[in-house]
Amino acid sequence: MSRRLCQHMNVLLCLSLALAPIILCLAGCGNMLPLPPYHYPTASNMPPVVDEPMPSLLNRFEAVLQEKAPSVAEALRPGLSEGEIATLETEYNVQLPEDMRLLYQWHNGIPWNSGPSITPLHEFYPLEHALKQRAELASQMKAAGDSMTRMMEPTLSWIPIFQDAAGDGYYFDPERAADEGAIFDNFRETADYMFFPSIKNVIAGFVECYDKEHYFIGTDGRVDGDFEAAGKVWRKYGSSGEMAY
Repeated sequence: MSRRLCQHMNVLLCLSLALAPIILCLAGCGNMLPLPPYHYPTASNMPPVVDEPMPSLLNRFEAVLQEKAPSVAEALRPGLSEGEIATLETEYNVQLPEDMRLLYQWHNGIPWNSGPSITPLHEFYPLEHALKQRAELASQMKAAGDSMTRMMEPTLSWIPIFQDAAGDGYYFDPERAADEGAIFDNFRETADYMFFPSIKNVIAGFVECYDKEHYFIGTDGRVDGDFEAAGKVWRKYGSSGEMAY
């Protein structure tokens, strides 16, 4: 079975588990009531934006990857030009913040479905793949009917940045302001969140986790991690420390 098929099956399984109690409840009622929307709170008590400029953070991130996880550093794709990013923004009707543009100018992800993960749990999606996935999900929800669309509507604007096969990971929501929590980590199975005031905070967290070897290359050659230690790092950069790894 291909890795891509496994990823789609994992996403469908997670959605099925999440929706099963709702569907059973509705079936027992005998009437198809509107499904509740996906839980999506606004951020509160976020820490300050990391003061270090994004180019400096990205340089440090690349340096620590080269030292601690060279296989990940080698897999990073070349960055996009400003014009290539603008073309994708126009095609998918989205506007990226400057620091997000700098991220994809640094490196345009890691080859999807074939490269290593960039953290113990998450792949770094190429921008074109992230935007295409977002558009396809919106189309699939629309085809599934009004009730499903209403339930998942809060998630349809999300752009995956670093994501795992089950749909958990770090997202950017272009429909939210930065102080509302436009950058966040979401664990879909339990609808838990960690909000960040900027993508700079996420990159700073990655750098610190690798630098302190809370993220490392395991004996199987894959990125592994000490999640308890990493959680303490993430509490410095986001509004909750219970879910980001």
